[in-house]
Amino acid sequence: MTTSVNKGIDNKITALYCRLSVDDTDKQADEESNSIKNQKQILQDYARKNGYHNTRFFVDDGVSGTTFDRPGFKEMEALAEEGKIGTIIVMDLSRFGREQTEMGRLTQIVYPSLGITFIAIQEHVNTATGEGVEIMPFHSIFNEWYAAQTSKKIRQVWKTKAEHNMRVSHRTPFGYIRDKDDKEKWIIDKPAAKVVRYIYDLCLSGMGPEQIARRLENEKVLTPHSYYASSGRDYSVYLPDNPYKWKDTSVAQILENRKYTGCMVNNVTTTVSYKVHKLVVNPPEEHQIIPNQQEAIISEEDWLRVQELRKNKRRPSKSGKTSMFSGLLYCPDCGSKLHFCTSKTFEPEQDFYRCSKYKSNRGTCSIHFIRNIVLEQIVRTAISDLADFVRCYESVFLYMITEKNELLKAETRKAEQRRLAQAEKRQDELDFLSKRVYEDNAFGKISDERFEKLLLSYESEQKELEKTIADLRNSLSETEKENTELRHLFCQLRKLTQIKELDSTLVNSLIRRIEVHNSEKRDGKMYVKVDIYFTAIGMFDIPSEKEINAVIKRMNKKNKTA
Repeated sequence: MTTSVNKGIDNKITALYCRLSVDDTDKQADEESNSIKNQKQILQDYARKNGYHNTRFFVDDGVSGTTFDRPGFKEMEALAEEGKIGTIIVMDLSRFGREQTEMGRLTQIVYPSLGITFIAIQEHVNTATGEGVEIMPFHSIFNEWYAAQTSKKIRQVWKTKAEHNMRVSHRTPFGYIRDKDDKEKWIIDKPAAKVVRYIYDLCLSGMGPEQIARRLENEKVLTPHSYYASSGRDYSVYLPDNPYKWKDTSVAQILENRKYTGCMVNNVTTTVSYKVHKLVVNPPEEHQIIPNQQEAIISEEDWLRVQELRKNKRRPSKSGKTSMFSGLLYCPDCGSKLHFCTSKTFEPEQDFYRCSKYKSNRGTCSIHFIRNIVLEQIVRTAISDLADFVRCYESVFLYMITEKNELLKAETRKAEQRRLAQAEKRQDELDFLSKRVYEDNAFGKISDERFEKLLLSYESEQKELEKTIADLRNSLSETEKENTELRHLFCQLRKLTQIKELDSTLVNSLIRRIEVHNSEKRDGKMYVKVDIYFTAIGMFDIPSEKEINAVIKRMNKKNKTA
């Protein structure tokens, strides 16, 4: 058996490197996996039999070989660059890595330059004696090929599982745990789920992720990883010094996660390649959403409302005061938002809103002024009137909404069909024009420069048309969202009996948009028109007794016809 000529020189470290891509199934809480143990035993035996001393293990358990960004490997590399390592021994080349370019650079250039002997036991590679060095590149190519094929197989497994409505990823979000008897089944983790619901309640009350994170920290709510550590579960990151220090990004991820509604969501992310493990988020249209796969923590209605609210950022004023209408108020003339104007010295009745483009009468729009206390009264009255009407005339309300939606949908459908026909016609024209310019260029009728400009213009327009056509064909997905919001609005209104005081949660749950018109002077008094758009139904004027009777007649006539 050949031994190293560098063993024991200057008492340098003999690095025994171990790596495993996936944790062994028999791994215990406080022990390394058996595969790592086996590697350690083989390396230790080899070092002892061949006279290598001052051995030290460097381990990466659960890290892919297609990347060299591994904690254990980087620690070993740092010591190698400092000249503290004389020999590196691995069980086989695939344990060292499965990326041939970096493998060749390290074993054939870097290590020889640093005077380091590299040994792979199973392939009989020893760079000090030259044994196996010539064939080492072929082993590296095969190992990389194996990694590429494995990646393809894994992606195909993911695709097949998704096609059969099975979970692609078993990673459970904060709030769920896997059933011990069935890994495909998720059950609610009650303490964590309570925190998730609290986060959604805070968002519905008008808070953003950063404000929610500060609230959770002040109330000493454990972060997800700190909670896992406290309950004896595995966690994948180092714990911070402050176990209550929530990040706004963590809050945002919880607010965006549709799995809390009981859905299974597949194909959310992918990796760049088998070499580049960076996660890339797939576009929403590629996500596979399968409802009723686990018990819901958050209702579908609340989740959708939170997504709607988060489209508009809500920031507290410099005085620290916040408004329950922030993000909901708009100017009907210029489309801009209305700013909440207040001061620490203002009394509640002095707080007001104005158009953000007014700018002290020097902007591009008029003031659109309304005081906060007046707006609260208007909104409270509107919600109360609508709730009373729904309780008294439930069937009439639903029939009126159905009539309104059918009319709007019919008009929208016609408009979309016209736009779709025009887009498809233009796409055919561009195909013809592209073919025509090819022929004109081939026969010398137009120059190459002109040809390239025309073709680039046609291709650019075609790409835009393809997106437009896809959007028009997928517009039916919005119908289901509207139906869900209508159910939520209807349930909320039925529960309301008397509104003593408005709060942000109620406003954000029921109202999507409020438009404040500019004031008008009539009979010596100033009047401000306020349009309130409720979720799912938009503007709704309470009908008179005469109009209600007319609706009832239409309902009876329709029932008789049916």
